[in-house]
Amino acid sequence: MEIDRKRLRCHCIIFCQQFSPCGNVLVTGDNFGRLGIFPLKELLVPSSSASASDDVGTRTIFSMCRGTIYALHSFGDYLVYGSTHGIKAFLWSTILEAAYPKGNEPDTLKVAWALEPPSEIGGGYIVNGLCSLGRHLVSAAASGAVLMWDIEAAQLAHRFDGHSKQALCLVSRPQSADQCFSGSDDGTVKLWDARSSACCHTITPSARTSQETAGCVSSVSVDAHDRWLACGGSNCLSLHHIAMLSSSVSSSNGDGSTGVTGTQQSDSTLITCPEAMAYGSSRSVGSTNSCAFTAESLLSVGSSSYLYHWDMGAHSQKEVPCASKTLYSVAVNGAGRDQVISVSGTSAVLDVYTGYMYGALRLTLG
Repeated sequence: MEIDRKRLRCHCIIFCQQFSPCGNVLVTGDNFGRLGIFPLKELLVPSSSASASDDVGTRTIFSMCRGTIYALHSFGDYLVYGSTHGIKAFLWSTILEAAYPKGNEPDTLKVAWALEPPSEIGGGYIVNGLCSLGRHLVSAAASGAVLMWDIEAAQLAHRFDGHSKQALCLVSRPQSADQCFSGSDDGTVKLWDARSSACCHTITPSARTSQETAGCVSSVSVDAHDRWLACGGSNCLSLHHIAMLSSSVSSSNGDGSTGVTGTQQSDSTLITCPEAMAYGSSRSVGSTNSCAFTAESLLSVGSSSYLYHWDMGAHSQKEVPCASKTLYSVAVNGAGRDQVISVSGTSAVLDVYTGYMYGALRLTLG
């Protein structure tokens, strides 16, 4: 048993993270189909005896599927994960009970509901990203489709088509319940509108670089004020002012629907970051694997072992070393002195930073 645990730690890749709405629990998803649950309440209080040198383990690990969990998302009262075997959801109350058990620790997590794309959606069972549009859940499929689900009816409400390769990431607009951005392996970012059931805009972030081919877009993030869109991928990390998105040229398809026949670029800022420059255009996977906004800056992680802080002028503010050699996820919860940042990647160790980066903890899965 101990040998198996060491092997799992050695080969573990944590692709995604999600804080609970209350901020007291951090959940992770990895390449072994496991959910790791970290109770943070005792660790993040000022009186805690844990320090940056401590190696704190999870209280609970649940094996959920035989594949990989690529996405975690907080959807109302539910924690939702997307994997190589579709979508499953759990009540947050169930997660909190597992993190802070009053009696014996539970052996399993009760699934609240599950979604399986129709069989005609090729690659649809592989879910790379998740976000919310009001009462709808949206998923990014390996087939390239962006799927919008009616949770109350437990069925597919709409399918957005437009990406020529797999859809890798999603983010909804904080001040719009009807629009979300998707990033794809085809090098584009598309803005989808649930009201019109159409693509409003298409952005190619690498268009302003000297690269001959568009690299994949593996991460998208929008700031809390709905002003800035950050796009991370293999060729660049870029900032786009959402209000400056030009109107796309639309035409009738003859069947009453409207299709986008042209794409226009937004007013954008190109960030030449160490992740993007490390491997050049020959790298086939995204050099910036994840990005997220705080109140003061933009964070990014990727093919190096550093967490990068950028200001809105695309200037590097700080480089923070992390435990994993390659980083796949950066998650932010709270703001100011209550802000918590967690980073994960190609190891079973997570780096958790508190406040204004004055202190950090290292949490171990397993």
